[in-house]
Amino acid sequence: AFEKQPQLFNNSYYEMTRSVQSAKMQTEMYERLIKMRPEVIPEYRIDELLRIDRNSTFSDAKRKFIAHVLKHPRIHNQLYSLVRAVPSEELQKIPEYREAIVNAVCSDDAFQPQSTFWRVSSRSSGGTAIGPLDRVIELLASDEEARERFDKAAKEAQDKDVSKPTALFLTALVEAEDADQRAESLKTIRGLLKPDDEKSDDDKSESRQGLAFGISGGLLWQAGQRIEKYEDVDDKPMLLVDVYEASTKDPGVGRSGDDLRYSVVNRLIDSYAKAGMTTKARQYLLDAYESTDHSDQNQYNPGYGDYQELSTFFSIANKLDQMGCPIDAMAIYRRAISEPEKFERAKNWGGSTTVTQFEKAAEKAAKKVDSTAATAHLRRLIERLA
Repeated sequence: AFEKQPQLFNNSYYEMTRSVQSAKMQTEMYERLIKMRPEVIPEYRIDELLRIDRNSTFSDAKRKFIAHVLKHPRIHNQLYSLVRAVPSEELQKIPEYREAIVNAVCSDDAFQPQSTFWRVSSRSSGGTAIGPLDRVIELLASDEEARERFDKAAKEAQDKDVSKPTALFLTALVEAEDADQRAESLKTIRGLLKPDDEKSDDDKSESRQGLAFGISGGLLWQAGQRIEKYEDVDDKPMLLVDVYEASTKDPGVGRSGDDLRYSVVNRLIDSYAKAGMTTKARQYLLDAYESTDHSDQNQYNPGYGDYQELSTFFSIANKLDQMGCPIDAMAIYRRAISEPEKFERAKNWGGSTTVTQFEKAAEKAAKKVDSTAATAHLRRLIERLA
């Protein structure tokens, strides 16, 4: 029925998958799907279809299904969502995957400031972007033919003003994988991310300041995470500050409305702290605290908004405590403790966010409040008022 009426992927999808799982007919399902034209299958359903039997071993039919859907004309928009559901050792058995990745990173879209390929559609706590960059870099570093194709595409992209910044940035990032080229490559990246009034004439000739400095915020976010892994990088915290600050300038990444725990700002704050920019990191956290409001989520799920707020408050206070601002941390803990009814409403959504947890954290922060901490706190308040 799905072959003749593709709209059933919308209307009857879950009925179909429940039947398949109940009958343990995943292999048969993949064999049927392979007979359908790939563009008939909605791209947003592809990774769901792959997860139907995620607890079982990969069948030959499933590998063939992956190879089949990689021919989907719009698959580059969902490419990483698809491959994320597939273990690396299985992808190595699917040559069509390599070709799809190479085609994607060599496409015009990959070098655009608003590239869909680098868009961060999934993230985890700690401000971690989940995207394709790591797998792309690993492929280009290990596959000579793929690297040659990428270098050719990047060189062509440098001839166009709109794609030049990303082409230069990606090329430098790929070259930074080689320890011998890393210092010079990261110097190029630093130059691309400087404001125009700080650029040398050489830097100005190599970039333009537009949307996120002409580079996708999603790409910058993922690149920062890659750079974090490098050893022996001069002034790495300040480089990461530049990268993550540039990322936040892209409306596609943004700040407003984001839960700090899952935002690039989380990593930016950590970079500020490591770069000795505690005052700036502190202000970001206090602003995030003041703007946290999940009360609308209580309307249909009573207590869920309270649970979200308490989790965010604890995360912010804990980060403040870790960066040497125990007085601010203690104030947030104590303010939350003063609303026991919020904890009561939230308890149905998670047992980890309790009054006791906040009380212990507040006591721990209080022990760090001495003359040094108090003086630093007063200095920051004065700087804020100046």
